[in-house]
Amino acid sequence: MRDEDAVAFPCHGQNVVRDAVYTLAAVALLAVWACNGGGSSPTRPSPIAPGPGGAPSVPTERFGGVVTEPAGFPVVGANVRVTLPSGEQVNTVTGVGGGYSVAASGDVSVRVDKDSYTPLERKVSVPTTQPVDFVLQHAFQPGDHRGLYRLTVTASPSCSTLPSELTRATYDVFLDEADGRVTVGLRGADFVGWGDTPGFAGSRQGTTFRFSIEHTFEDGYSFAVAIPGVGHYLYLGTATGEYRDGRISAVLEGGIGAMYGRDPWCDAPDHRLDFVR
Repeated sequence: MRDEDAVAFPCHGQNVVRDAVYTLAAVALLAVWACNGGGSSPTRPSPIAPGPGGAPSVPTERFGGVVTEPAGFPVVGANVRVTLPSGEQVNTVTGVGGGYSVAASGDVSVRVDKDSYTPLERKVSVPTTQPVDFVLQHAFQPGDHRGLYRLTVTASPSCSTLPSELTRATYDVFLDEADGRVTVGLRGADFVGWGDTPGFAGSRQGTTFRFSIEHTFEDGYSFAVAIPGVGHYLYLGTATGEYRDGRISAVLEGGIGAMYGRDPWCDAPDHRLDFVR
């Protein structure tokens, strides 16, 4: 028998094995066909079982945003409560940058609140391609010194060598008080320094405020600003002032000038800090 005949007509034992394999494969295909409902197309299972009223019981999308104050300061630790179409509620809190993220689907209600702020609530349709941001207003009682101010720093008249950008400069600030410590957070400029929080700290006794503006690792705050085309400048010193009618007027004894030991620099006992709501 020729070699090509052997290939065309394999031995009887090989035919038996081949037929057995084909038969098993056919049985397996029939079983799959029967489980899928005969001739009908297979149905892909829904990833989410419907809840009451046909609404999904498990959210399928996410949305989020940032909670800030009017001047842009992040509100950390704000409560975010989302009411789903089913009536279930999802709760979270804002993080270090004021951000939050929640799993939800459909038309939901979002409420944001925190102590000493006026709560806000809004309706949102999820999915959404837009961030859901909130701007919370402070709800301080009359006479409460905490809150947003416009700070004007006026250099002493004796500081004639300072650039005009430093003889009088304004910044947005938020003044807060907790555990006997007053903090002033700065915003509204390109602040630089050790990577600390832009601002300074101090204390209060009655209506009298005492601030200490430092620039050290230990202090945790710095009041240093980059002025385009001019350079990096620093404020240092101590200030004392009074709160009256929504305003704090303080005298700063210390220095204003260029960072890194460069000129100009002006030490004086009569720089001014004026906080106005």
